[in-house]
Amino acid sequence: MRLWLCLLLSPQLLAYSSARDAVVSRTYWMPRMFGERLTYCDNEHARTVAKKYCQQLGFNHQKRYKLETNKLCFAWIECTGVRKPTIDFTEQLFYRPRWHNYPLAWCYDTHHGCGARAAQAYCRHQSFARVKSYQAKKHLFITQQIGDEHRCYDKDCTGFKYIICQR
Repeated sequence: MRLWLCLLLSPQLLAYSSARDAVVSRTYWMPRMFGERLTYCDNEHARTVAKKYCQQLGFNHQKRYKLETNKLCFAWIECTGVRKPTIDFTEQLFYRPRWHNYPLAWCYDTHHGCGARAAQAYCRHQSFARVKSYQAKKHLFITQQIGDEHRCYDKDCTGFKYIICQR
């Protein structure tokens, strides 16, 4: 009986191990990095940029790409190879976080809870438990506080460059 069970389960285990190491191909339309369209300097550098983009997503290399004419942007990039598991869903980077379509202010409410408290409130709103790290960005022209919704309209407003939240 045990031998029959082992022989029955063996093909599924072999199929699972080979499926994890299978060559994968994926096309990314209008690729973005940190919320901005992926651009290139000229045709010489486009291949290098596409290769680095695919490597950051965990692929071995890029297969091909298409450039938009006269816009210096990629229309799409196709990445191929054995994909390495690089995505960790326990934390997420929020680059230039926004609150109700405005850059998130550095302080939770007027001159209170600056930095950590505002970042923590933002992470909780995004369904994360805590803040891993954050960085300030000065000289913004407008920001909105997460606590009392107050907006700063000045060239010296301070907000966040990024916030990394953890589950």
